[in-house]
Amino acid sequence: MTDIEHQKQPKNFNDPKFENWILHDAWNGFFYNLPIILLAIFAMVGLEFVLSSFGPAQVVSVSKDGFTLRVEQPMGLVVFPVAIAFTVPFAALMYSVHSFNLNGAPCWFAFSRQSGGMFFSFLNRMLIMVLALTAEIVFWQHLLWVNVSQGLIQGSQELPVYIVAIAVVSIFATLVLGVLFVTWPVSVIQGGKSSARRAFARGKKTFWYIVGKSLLVLPALLIIQLVAFSAATPIIKGMILQFGDGEFAGTPEERITFFVCLRVLAAFVTAFWCCVEGSIISRGLLIGDARLNGSPGRLDTEKVSVMGDVQ
Repeated sequence: MTDIEHQKQPKNFNDPKFENWILHDAWNGFFYNLPIILLAIFAMVGLEFVLSSFGPAQVVSVSKDGFTLRVEQPMGLVVFPVAIAFTVPFAALMYSVHSFNLNGAPCWFAFSRQSGGMFFSFLNRMLIMVLALTAEIVFWQHLLWVNVSQGLIQGSQELPVYIVAIAVVSIFATLVLGVLFVTWPVSVIQGGKSSARRAFARGKKTFWYIVGKSLLVLPALLIIQLVAFSAATPIIKGMILQFGDGEFAGTPEERITFFVCLRVLAAFVTAFWCCVEGSIISRGLLIGDARLNGSPGRLDTEKVSVMGDVQ
């Protein structure tokens, strides 16, 4: 009797129920963690401004059948310190959102003395994932640069189709793997089982949930972006009127202000998108654990056997 009832249970019946929409939780995460988000935004915009002062990288182009491939000269090993510098404020932003969603600890409370160790564990895991993706991108960029540059030196405009195809497939596979492990950093906040093996098992249970929800909220995010840039149009229009003959006629300070305003506006939209993804990942963590704990052959089997013994 118990076995029959167990077989009739609907799929994913253990999934937790959420009272609010994802955008509602994302807005709360954005609002209650605003000081952390502001610091992260200005840190990343400042880093981007510093990098832009080095000037554009050298670029080579090759074309085939109307398709043009532009390859930038690799930055070399300096790209890894840059990736680390960007990851630290980004990790602080994501950690504060996850902590608010999972523990109800907003803003500075998420970085209290009791929770400080969890943040550094979260940061270490984020760095591992970011540096792994960075290393792969640098490898393929370097390979393409060497191949294309040598071809141009020899007078060849041939597009390295096979290298491009393998690079695209490889990076896509890495992104899929990243989705499978996306709950690994945030699992340190929940405590309990937070190993990479557990995260991979959890990712297999929630892969389509995370991908589907991320795609589902894209229209709403595009509307928010449109509203944000529409509100800033009068300011940008006022700055454009100061252009003469295609060149900005302002002082160097006004040019910096123009650059910072544009980047900060885009950064605010990006920060809200991070809050949305943070809410989705937090829910994916809870749903994945519920599905693992309720999967056949594990806790469900134990419950059935115990109920059978009682009967």
